[in-house]
Amino acid sequence: MNLFHGSFLDINVSPGRIIFSDNISLQLIEVLSNIGDNAGIISTSSCKERYYPRLGYIDSHFSEFSGRITETEINKHTEFFESKNIDFVIGLGGGKAIDCAKCVAFNLRKPFIAMPTSSATCASFTSLAVIYNEKNEFESYKYLNTPPVIVFLDSKILREAPDRLLAAGIGDTIAKYVETVSSAGISPEDLFSNYSLEIANKCIEICTESTKCGISTDKKERDNINFANIILSGLSSGIGGMSCFATIAHALANGITKLEHGDKILHGEAIAYTILLEMIIEDFPVDEFQFMVNLFRKCKLPCNSKELNNISGLVLREEELEIIYAHSQHRDETANLAKKKFTHEELILAFKYLENLKF
Repeated sequence: MNLFHGSFLDINVSPGRIIFSDNISLQLIEVLSNIGDNAGIISTSSCKERYYPRLGYIDSHFSEFSGRITETEINKHTEFFESKNIDFVIGLGGGKAIDCAKCVAFNLRKPFIAMPTSSATCASFTSLAVIYNEKNEFESYKYLNTPPVIVFLDSKILREAPDRLLAAGIGDTIAKYVETVSSAGISPEDLFSNYSLEIANKCIEICTESTKCGISTDKKERDNINFANIILSGLSSGIGGMSCFATIAHALANGITKLEHGDKILHGEAIAYTILLEMIIEDFPVDEFQFMVNLFRKCKLPCNSKELNNISGLVLREEELEIIYAHSQHRDETANLAKKKFTHEELILAFKYLENLKF
């Protein structure tokens, strides 16, 4: 097996330090003492009310996140902190708040600290940020050179996250396997991609073992899922060098944000649905496809348009699929990184197959 095979390794998604422990949020001052004393914190008002008192900062400045990560939002927080003489930026909350804080820290050339309150995405682990427009539609990826300096994973906080967020994280995590196969193949020719696929398989194993009866209240099972959704998922994305990419599923999910009510669907929920579309389009083995459907059913992730509608009110028909397909074919979208190029007709056939799914 070739080590490189036309690839190179750039693990800039790996944080400098990850602490995964109950109530680690109560020890932030001690852990961050060598970085500085004056924190700039970006979070929603609801997160502030619930978690801010746990951080224990006297010298800190809070900037309220609107819930939408746009260039305007990023500039607002950047300008606010420019005059505050902060030492570092903390992103507290969900993936969008964390991505916003990540961009602000990059703009200010300050260390970035991530503290997610759920594992709905692996945003807290990576140096990638996803940018949306004012309508909350996907706009672009922002590839930053700086991963988080420290990621605080307070396992007590993560365990208390709603089941829906935990399940969404599973959807986004499972995509690592499907899209790695899509971009690098089932038997990658370089060592990096093989390790990426191996970690992705381990993610599936953990998520499957921890959801035998669906999302449960069991402490160990929830901790295991959170570990897979954030840490292993992030490692799978990064260790593959430049051979493993998001492909069709992410491009289609980004297209869903262009639809009415598309912003009511969690990213991982949209990804779960588009993973199944991708597996049909790319002719994945039937047993693998059935396995994914069964896993998603247990986690209450959407497998057809009716289930998407129940979650969000979104109506998905052939005319909406045309919008999704058109977006997926944009020159900067990840569908271009898949080995298979697909047509609008193939997407419609995959959609109809899921509509008539019997298992």
